[in-house]
Amino acid sequence: MRRCTACGTETEANDAVCAQCGGSLETVGAPETPATGYGPPEGPPPPPPQGAPGSLPPASFGTPGGYTQPPGYAPPPGYAPPPGYIPPQGYGAGPGGPSSQYGTLADWGTRALGYLIDFALLFVLIIVGIILGRVTVALQLLVDLVVFAAGVYLAVQVGQTGQSPGMRVMGLKCIGTRTGQPIGGGLGFVRAIAHFVDSIICYVGWLFPLWDAQRQTLADKIMNTIVVVVPKQGLSLTPPKT
Repeated sequence: MRRCTACGTETEANDAVCAQCGGSLETVGAPETPATGYGPPEGPPPPPPQGAPGSLPPASFGTPGGYTQPPGYAPPPGYAPPPGYIPPQGYGAGPGGPSSQYGTLADWGTRALGYLIDFALLFVLIIVGIILGRVTVALQLLVDLVVFAAGVYLAVQVGQTGQSPGMRVMGLKCIGTRTGQPIGGGLGFVRAIAHFVDSIICYVGWLFPLWDAQRQTLADKIMNTIVVVVPKQGLSLTPPKT
């Protein structure tokens, strides 16, 4: 059947126009289904695309690579680092006390024991000089020169290697604050002379490492040196061969 679009009269299927009013006709019945067809898909719904909300666990979403916190950022109250977090090394106090960028700074007691060992070596020569001085003044003067030369040798040794015999035994090393390396034989001798400043003020300069943040004597501050902890060695008058 066909129906007139103007008056609604139904006519025969083979009529071209409405017999009642002469209007155009349209087909009456269920519309044809397009060739492609539309309808609900069969089977279970497809999974969500990768990256869609809910497709990944919350732990998969992290901070973008290269991101850094803005200046002045502070974590919210109650913040705790994640399990297994290890803070950066090289900051704060080390196991044996305050640290520098070159290692743990030596405490006053350890430094004092190192000085005592060096002084004991010189003291033996001083006793020999006193004994020989009773024989002749010339021998005493000779021993005095030997004691002075031995003191200079120890000072130069500290400058060249960073260690004297006593410092090797106690595990200490004198280095420059700018380079982290021994300051050289000449400056080692000058550092020994600078210890005169430690002594001239009632030996208070020698006690500076007890309260100084860098554990330096006044001579260390003058020469820009620090004393750090290193592995201990046996007693030797000369630096061990490397």
